[in-house]
Amino acid sequence: MLIARFISGLAVGATTTVTPMYIEEIADDHIRGALGVYVDLFLTVGTLCSYIAVAYLSYFWVAVYASSLTLLFLVTFYFMPESPIYLLYKGHKEDAEKALKWLRGSVQGQDDKDIQEDILGLEKLLGEYSVIDTSSILTRILRIPCFLKGVCWSNVRVTSPAGKATFIVTGLMFFQQVCGLDTVITFSVCLIQSSRRRIVYSQYICYVIVTVIQILAVVVSCAVVDRIGRKVLLIVSSSSMAVCLAVLSLNSDLNKTSYYSWVLMLVASLYIVAYSVGFGPLPWVLAAEIPPTDEKESIESTANVVSWVLSFIVNQFVNNAIGNLGGVVSYGVFCSLCVGGTVFVATVVPETKRKPREQIESELGVKN
Repeated sequence: MLIARFISGLAVGATTTVTPMYIEEIADDHIRGALGVYVDLFLTVGTLCSYIAVAYLSYFWVAVYASSLTLLFLVTFYFMPESPIYLLYKGHKEDAEKALKWLRGSVQGQDDKDIQEDILGLEKLLGEYSVIDTSSILTRILRIPCFLKGVCWSNVRVTSPAGKATFIVTGLMFFQQVCGLDTVITFSVCLIQSSRRRIVYSQYICYVIVTVIQILAVVVSCAVVDRIGRKVLLIVSSSSMAVCLAVLSLNSDLNKTSYYSWVLMLVASLYIVAYSVGFGPLPWVLAAEIPPTDEKESIESTANVVSWVLSFIVNQFVNNAIGNLGGVVSYGVFCSLCVGGTVFVATVVPETKRKPREQIESELGVKN
């Protein structure tokens, strides 16, 4: 069982690193944000399906259900093209053109001019990097800056584009993990179970209700992220979470505030919506958009490691330690961290809405 969990953990870690990167490389600029948010949307949908399966199926059939979806993915995704920029990076120009035509749905003889212009733009971008990495994709994905041999230290200094990108994406992952989501979800489940109703909900059903709220909020994020922008959504998300946490910090004792339980449930639901609209999906989107092309896999894998390590620390230690201090202190701490996240986004994070890759990298390099 432990070996299986270890292997599945490696797979999930690789998937959450590669998937946003692949989407960023194949998507048109005007829908890149929405497609990036799809990652979080389907992760949440998968979580909902898992809760439902666990509530009604034995563990054996849950394993069969999950394995069948994995096999379905292996069979279907095998026919998907490699990203054009990766093919150019490896020197396969003709394959890159074919992949781009397939992704754009171009008919033979049509839109060739646009395809060629896009290929030339990508070649110009890649031409700025003198060293072409010919190692396997797995090796490149697992390579962590500053820790493994073959990484140039000058590429990750604080004032370099790679250094600034690393600081931005790891900062976003930090505030994503320490904003108190798991604590609020647990509190919401307790509120649902303790509400004065004749219907008694099981724990799994309570989690299903909360997850449905998350899904609806992520759908909203998909619809507006390429209109409003990443930065605005992140600021609205973190500031709204801070307000909700401030309210919860003053009214989090279920034994003393049962009369206001529905008000607290509304506030907790608004918090979950605020998180799911912004700080839930968008750090993954920006982690794929901001890093320079030649350091993208290293920076994104580093951010992924930071995210999962912080998730482990928060779930294993911080939630229990802060929870023992009471609602005022625990939610107050999370509120302060959300305020810090708002300041961080407002002062450090650039807007990438509908900007081509070349412009994002240029702006990141200019702002030293």
